[in-house]
Amino acid sequence: MPPKRGQTQEEKLAALLKWFQSKHQFYTLKECEKEASKACKIAPMQIKDLVVNLVNEGVVQQEKCGTTNLYWSFKYSQHKQKMDQTARLKEEVVQKEQQKGNLEVQLAAAKLERSLDNFPQRQEELLRLKELEVKLASLNAKVEQCEELNKVGKLTQAIEFFNDSIEMLLSYLARTTAIDSYQLRKEFNIPPDLEDMDSFTC
Repeated sequence: MPPKRGQTQEEKLAALLKWFQSKHQFYTLKECEKEASKACKIAPMQIKDLVVNLVNEGVVQQEKCGTTNLYWSFKYSQHKQKMDQTARLKEEVVQKEQQKGNLEVQLAAAKLERSLDNFPQRQEELLRLKELEVKLASLNAKVEQCEELNKVGKLTQAIEFFNDSIEMLLSYLARTTAIDSYQLRKEFNIPPDLEDMDSFTC
């Protein structure tokens, strides 16, 4: 029987991020090394580097409190980051559209000059015209890419907002009814991990 394969770096990062987001709590690095290592089955000595990696990626927040660093990651924070990213993409689309309009004006002007008889710098302007056409085609491709990313961002936000709302409702019901959240999920046929879309059946 082949030996059991260990977790890859990406799997460890994903497991650690999921652990952070499983509770709305703040942790010191020692708490992360103690609790996350057990929950994620990761060696305690590796936790620090993984936490730093997640902080650098912007998915885990870090704040200094006195002489201690606190770490946390809430699902809503990622949701807000994606909303900000969507806003930036929209702004980029507007800028690209403006650049596209400017290039179209320049292209039209270049074509008009090209049609004039006895134009003294015809060859130079023909080259400039080709450069403008290439730039315009590139901008059109970037605008389409930004629009597609915008659509994906909106869909992702809607799914995450729906998942977070269900999680908050389950937490509230568990506190107010003293019914275990597992039983509530079972009663309402809610998968254990809402982010795993493969658990939904059509």
